[in-house]
Amino acid sequence: PGALPQVSPSLWRQHSTAPGPEARMIYSGATFKKSPNYTVGRSGRTVKSVCLHITEGPRGNEYNSAVSWFLNDASDVSAHFVTSPAGDITQCVDTSNTAWANGLSYYTRASDIPKGWTWQGAGWYCPHRHMVKPTWKLIEPHINPNYETISIESAGQHGEPLPAAQWGALYALLRWIGQEYPQVLPYVPGRTLIGHYYLDFIDRANCPGAAFDLQAIAS
Repeated sequence: PGALPQVSPSLWRQHSTAPGPEARMIYSGATFKKSPNYTVGRSGRTVKSVCLHITEGPRGNEYNSAVSWFLNDASDVSAHFVTSPAGDITQCVDTSNTAWANGLSYYTRASDIPKGWTWQGAGWYCPHRHMVKPTWKLIEPHINPNYETISIESAGQHGEPLPAAQWGALYALLRWIGQEYPQVLPYVPGRTLIGHYYLDFIDRANCPGAAFDLQAIAS
């Protein structure tokens, strides 16, 4: 469901923009540990939504494992933020840049798909080589969702409730994002607040899981 470990083909790097000056959009309530896995800027797109994830990973060490995985340049994955059960937050990617957390690619011809993949018709493909049918209402054909989302990983296991401190950290972070990106307010499930399953219900059906009531979080 979340950060650890996943098949990570070059889809995450797709449509990378050329290196250039980087803006600084860092949450003061987080410890910043810069991941090497990101794209500078957002390819001219604007943030439309916050995408919530659950890390899974080694029980009891989900937080540190997720952060370490995002700092590993061989992983080809990252998220903007990771929250811990104790209420700590690590920011791995500046929110003015694109994290590689929930990317998809849109292919219209069999000749366009990566070598070794199976053509399943025109549409969206996830990094695990499946054709998927996103239900995110703001998705646009051919636009990688990574460009238009801020990704938050919550350290834990899907289906298990988060500790109060972790919920508090998540709510505070969502408030900050709303202040910096007012276009996402009010948070509306399925539009400006989504779980990873809104993009990929095949491999990410339990991300972030039943413990995340998006309607309650949005309110």
